[in-house]
Amino acid sequence: MMTRKQLQRLVIEAICIVAISIAVLLVGLWVSNGKTNTRLQDYYQSQFSSILAGSYYTQMHSRLVDENEEITSVYLAYDESDSLQGYIIEVNLVTKDSLQLHMYIGISSDGSHLTGISRIADEENPVVISEEDLNSLCSQMIGEQIPVALESQITHEDVETEDQVELGGLNDGIYYAQALQEDSYGYIDYVEIEVEDGMITRVVWDAMNVDPTTENRSDASLSGAYTISGENWATQSYTLCHELLDLQDPDRLAMKSDGTTEIVPGVTCNIRQAVTLMHECISNSRANYDKDRYISDLQSIIIDSTSGIEIESITNDEGLLFFSFSDSELEEGFGDYENVRQASGIEDVDVSQTDDSSIDQENDGINLVGSEDGVISGSEDVLTDSVDGLPSSEIRTLIIDVPASQENCSVISSVNIAYKFLKVYLDWLA
Repeated sequence: MMTRKQLQRLVIEAICIVAISIAVLLVGLWVSNGKTNTRLQDYYQSQFSSILAGSYYTQMHSRLVDENEEITSVYLAYDESDSLQGYIIEVNLVTKDSLQLHMYIGISSDGSHLTGISRIADEENPVVISEEDLNSLCSQMIGEQIPVALESQITHEDVETEDQVELGGLNDGIYYAQALQEDSYGYIDYVEIEVEDGMITRVVWDAMNVDPTTENRSDASLSGAYTISGENWATQSYTLCHELLDLQDPDRLAMKSDGTTEIVPGVTCNIRQAVTLMHECISNSRANYDKDRYISDLQSIIIDSTSGIEIESITNDEGLLFFSFSDSELEEGFGDYENVRQASGIEDVDVSQTDDSSIDQENDGINLVGSEDGVISGSEDVLTDSVDGLPSSEIRTLIIDVPASQENCSVISSVNIAYKFLKVYLDWLA
């Protein structure tokens, strides 16, 4: 019969054997994984080192990759100190003719420069481009800023946009609209227009601050307290307003998807808020809903939404209300409405002159609401050249003396697809 001491010894020996077995197994797995990782890194080095040098590479796992049909995979390159060196983006381009171009595109860590290109060349229906032609393109692109375009892809025809149009349906008077929330600097944008004989004759775009001790944005820009790239903000605002006097229609300012415009020289700031408020002022003019009624109704809405705030405390010397609604106040008090006239529930506005058909006739069929990126809606006039959906102002490197053949354009598109992916991934659109 086994004694208690013998049983304890047997249990201890069993535990030791199990522990040793587990240790041997873990060591084996570690060695195996190490060999697997070494083989994987050796493969990455063979594929990527000529595109983007790195001590090691890892694959990116992101929903942005999964949701992008043209991006097969993305890899990150690191140096010995674990610093990111850049990205290798696997692009699988399919042309309109169902031809394929499968490439690795190397881009620097800040997303600004092309570091290398390699064709995978495993396509079933390949785009036929010789190594010589591909090398010729690479010689002008690698090391240069992206996005890129062939010089032959960019047209240089000037499109006439200075012809003044009459919008139609505008009532004479002074009309006003302001943003309902402050921006990140505490400014509340506002636009005021004056209409005489059915034409816009005066435009003001400025912004007041929720802090009454802070100057208006135009004054702050002139004093140096508020700075932006290019000309000071006051100058850019004046230039944009003057352009609207010439064009009459905010859509003809050709605002792009990033909020900027190419057609107004000297204006580099974001004009999205201005264009939105210009459209609202025009709508108010058509409804004969003037500045005084707008401000009076806005005042009533503020009082209702804040349980009786003292209006004098949020009224500046010009009689404007520097009040910023919270998200919850907008949801509760405004619902889906976009301007004060609609939100106030005013029903007695004069809309007799806003018949859509008469407006369309007076404007030669130009759609006055909304516009595509750099295009006058309802018109064939393109106000900005584009390559692969990118405006010409965004192109950083032009490839010269290369024809815009399908093969060459496919290579260019692959680079720009990679650029656009990083533009979203690095949150450049925020």
